[in-house]
Formats: sequence, structure tokens, C-alpha cells
Amino acid sequence: LTPDDADLVRSMPSVAGAEPMIVSGGEFQHGARRSYLSLGRMPEQQALRDGMQLREGRLPEATGEIAISDSVRDMSAVRVGDVISWKEYGQESEDGFEFTVVGVFEGGPGIALNTYDGVVLPQDFEVATNGSITPAVLVTLDSGSDAREVRANLADALGDTYVVETFHEFVDRA
Repeated sequence: LTPDDADLVRSMPSVAGAEPMIVSGGEFQHGARRSYLSLGRMPEQQALRDGMQLREGRLPEATGEIAISDSVRDMSAVRVGDVISWKEYGQESEDGFEFTVVGVFEGGPGIALNTYDGVVLPQDFEVATNGSITPAVLVTLDSGSDAREVRANLADALGDTYVVETFHEFVDRA
């Protein structure tokens, strides 16, 4: 996403915030359970953080903290206060990075070109990942906005360069 494209998205009606995101895929472990977890950096814009709709706890504020989606919580029995290990796919080390779960958010905030299952502070993201990243754009809408209408407007404005979908469209496709 170019800076001009990001500015265009931010200027669209009903868009509260938009921020380029980088997502990395990996495996998390909690006890004997192992599963996929896409990890993202904590959004910098307050409007995007506000759009994450916390279900429990809070968003990460310190190194070593992670907030996970409610779908990860439900499938893995991870709870706020638990420690999980996350390892990026392709990472040679057997050891993962440990994070303490401090919050649970509703899976898939806003509209994104991709989405994530967990968020950490930018410095933790940089240490834990080493290259298997997917660019994405996180968009949070004004309260009461019609996500499908905004998605259609974004798709028209951005053209064929990007795939734009609501979180629910992403889940249905995945």
C-alpha cells in the first residue's frame, strides 16, 4: 500500500482509521495444544485499537504481552493470564517466543486485506518474525457504518490493485 493509497482510504466516508499492517504466520503452543496463529503488530492509530472490540482483558502495553482473537481462545482454551509460545513458520530454532495473554478481542477488526489472530507490540513483532510476512491494511469504520457498502466504495477507489473484503467475507473464503 503506497502512502497515497493509505491517504485515500483514510479520506473515504465512514472510515475511522486505516493503517498498513504486516502479518506473519506461525504456530502457537499452549500446553500440549499446537495450532496456527497469524501474528500482527499492534495498530498505532487509536481509532484502530478502539475498533478491536475487546471481549476480555486489555490490549498489550508491555513487551511479552499478546491479545488473541476470541476464535483462538475458543478453540485452544487459552485464557487471559496464560503463557503461550509462538514460532514463525520456517524459523529454525525449536524455541518459540513466549507471550502472556492479556486480552481477547473479537476476531477480525473492521475491514482488512488480511486479518490476524493475535497482536503484540511492534518491538515484539520485529523480534519474533523474520520474513514470512503478508502485507495487509486494517480499516476501522465509524460506528453504524455499513461494512459492505464501505468495502464496495474502497474496491471502486483502489481498483484491481488490492483485494478488499469485510472480515466475514474473509472468513467465508478461508
